[in-house]
Amino acid sequence: MNESCPNCGIKFEPEPGFYWGSMYVSYALTSVYCLSFCFTSVFILKQSILNTFLYLILSMSFLFIVFFRISRSLWFYIYAKLEMK
Repeated sequence: MNESCPNCGIKFEPEPGFYWGSMYVSYALTSVYCLSFCFTSVFILKQSILNTFLYLILSMSFLFIVFFRISRSLWFYIYAKLEMK
């Protein structure tokens, strides 16, 4: 693997602690999902709170990998755009 991009010169191996920012992005994505899921389930679909949290835990057990990958990609994209300026 190249150490940096031949076109733009950005490093492919960022410094240690680089992906701490992706944890904040992941937290934001997860929070938006959980709040919208609970709001929709309780207020629109009229589900009980217990059912809502059970379904939320079930869905998050599968979606955490998706949120993890999306947040890392978003964080790298944000970082790359800031480095290019």
